[in-house]
Amino acid sequence: MRCLLRTNYNTVISKLTDFAIQNDFAGYSKHDGLNSPILHTLAFNNKWLRLLFIQAIMRFPVNLRPFLFTEKSRNPKGIALFAKGYLLLFKATKNERYKTLAEELLDWLMENHSNKDHQFSGYCWGYNFIWQSPFFYAPKYFPNLTVSVFSGEAFLLGYKVLQHEKYLEYALGAAEYVLNDLPVLQETPTEKCLGYVSSDVSEMVININSMAAAFLSKLYIETKNAKYKENAVKLVNFVTNNAIDDNRWTYTTDIEHSYVDNYHTGGIIDEVLETMEALNYWEWKPILLKAVKYYKKAIEANPDDPDAWVNLGSAYASFFNWDGLGKLFNVSEGFEQIIECYDKALEIDPEHEEAWDKLGDIYVINKELDEAIIC
Repeated sequence: MRCLLRTNYNTVISKLTDFAIQNDFAGYSKHDGLNSPILHTLAFNNKWLRLLFIQAIMRFPVNLRPFLFTEKSRNPKGIALFAKGYLLLFKATKNERYKTLAEELLDWLMENHSNKDHQFSGYCWGYNFIWQSPFFYAPKYFPNLTVSVFSGEAFLLGYKVLQHEKYLEYALGAAEYVLNDLPVLQETPTEKCLGYVSSDVSEMVININSMAAAFLSKLYIETKNAKYKENAVKLVNFVTNNAIDDNRWTYTTDIEHSYVDNYHTGGIIDEVLETMEALNYWEWKPILLKAVKYYKKAIEANPDDPDAWVNLGSAYASFFNWDGLGKLFNVSEGFEQIIECYDKALEIDPEHEEAWDKLGDIYVINKELDEAIIC
């Protein structure tokens, strides 16, 4: 299984890149139902009709978008992820093709930020679709925390890998937007909660705050600007203080009307750990260790669920320091635990795409470990 992965990942990446280029890195998005001019008109600016159309298009078993004249387009969040991927690939392989692609995608993000009219601070980005959630409405490309942080992370990595000062400028610009233009929904001397979009919102979404904290903590490493560190600590304090039983998280702080899910809990684990490592601030370590126990309980309840094994492996992977230092557990033991979890998922379901993807991430990102494995 590991032999197959090592032999094929370059081929898979090459085919994926060719496919993305052929499609101009454009496609459909999960929540892009209102990009259909027909549905946009039929929604009559009604919140509930907008929600209905978005959910119907997302959940319908057949892709109706081509029949509703929905055009494919570039999602700034997706472009940022592609850029980060190619930067990491260039760093690992020194293949100039990846460098060129990363630069082209970062140039696109620079040209397509959402602050052309200087309404906000710095630089910001939004989704390529009209977004109606139960909590707010956002027009196409209206900036939000998530897309701006993803873009900022891409620029920060671009600066680290390619040493272009303009990339640091855009990363710092994204931080200025996050700190100056998003509503502060709660703040005490030790905690802080930011809103999702630059408009009147009241729902406190938890995971976006750990996402912002991880980004700001990395900027602190580069700039030593104390405001990034101070805000990162307060944001993570808010997140950790809103954990359920100290080991899992709902989407918002409204526990009665929200839900716990592995996707956001896993993201929070990863982002809190990134913040801890960047700031060398380990007060949150006990909560992360308890979060791993939460995933273990899920496996005990259903040991034949491949998703549960993937989630546990991802939790371990979050704790694994890719520079070779196991800060939360033994290095060699930790790596074997990650592999064991993904292997178990693939043993249950050999076609499990996420398990293959996660396993591939380990070998692609951690170049030294990849070279050390003998098939």
